[in-house]
Amino acid sequence: MKTVSRVVSAVVMLVVTALICALAKNLPVFFFSYWEPASQQLLGILNQAFGWVPFPVWEALAALLIVWIVASLLHAIFKLRLLRWLSGALWGASLAVLLFVLLWGVGHFAPEKTSRIVTADKPSLTQLRDAALWYGERASAAADKVARENGAMRAPDYDTLSAEANTAFAALSQTYGLPAADVAIKPLFGGELFSYLGLTGLFAPYTAEPTVNPDTYAPSLPYTACHELAHRLGAYAEQDANFLAYLACVQSQNDAVRYSGEYSAFLYCYNALFDLSQTDALSVWDTLGENLKHDLLHATEHYAAYEGAVKNAAQDVNDLYLKAFEESGIDSYDRVAEALVAWQITNR
Repeated sequence: MKTVSRVVSAVVMLVVTALICALAKNLPVFFFSYWEPASQQLLGILNQAFGWVPFPVWEALAALLIVWIVASLLHAIFKLRLLRWLSGALWGASLAVLLFVLLWGVGHFAPEKTSRIVTADKPSLTQLRDAALWYGERASAAADKVARENGAMRAPDYDTLSAEANTAFAALSQTYGLPAADVAIKPLFGGELFSYLGLTGLFAPYTAEPTVNPDTYAPSLPYTACHELAHRLGAYAEQDANFLAYLACVQSQNDAVRYSGEYSAFLYCYNALFDLSQTDALSVWDTLGENLKHDLLHATEHYAAYEGAVKNAAQDVNDLYLKAFEESGIDSYDRVAEALVAWQITNR
């Protein structure tokens, strides 16, 4: 009887989850006028509860959960109660999905925040080339100003990253009416493990913690921190988080943070250009400063060590997750090039 009740409860929770998503998708103006303020308030409460802890609480809880799952599964097999264990696992997974959607995930159906700032259309080859040149020039100049050790950029510490990112987003909130909060950005314990999964950062809505992989290549680290903070502050779509991270970085007074924004913007535009025309991309490459070239080449070497089946499988899972919310899968990360081109056209 207990097994049946668990399965029934799990089905009810999944149906409720689907209904919430359908309501958000079909009545976005009504739904998000109520849900988004409530979500930010709940995340703020979670941030107060867990933000003071110097390490990612969600990561510690996830490790404990894995241990408990393995131990309880072995116990269930030994006691011949596997069916009961499976019903419990289904119930727990259904609750986790429902809470994720209620807290944050349904926000993927919200209108994109980038559209408040720029009108982003699919750029032409000429527009992409001009944008890559523009961001390349800015990134080259910024690359020459950052502190370096043995030719490599020296990344700021995490207290500095948190302070700079929060200050930058406070300025964005005044300019564009976006949410702002004082949120700690924390380094993950399992940096190398997350690198093999292809993850440079992660926002955990269950504990409202933006976290970054300390193994992230230094020029990308401040931008990644701003990207994860953007998720915490209501940028649900990946292209929104990417674009707002750029705007936050380039408003910073810290040379490393500002360079990280220009570096990342150039990389997105350059990769999009390379996909259309390798000849044009190589002509842009020839205009770059030596320090920027050094960072781009060493980034390739840094991440090459983590390529393989594990990373590919993790990327496939991430792709399925994003497509579940009607985004363009992992390609949604690269859609920021459209907004960056529009920004360049407006601000050149």
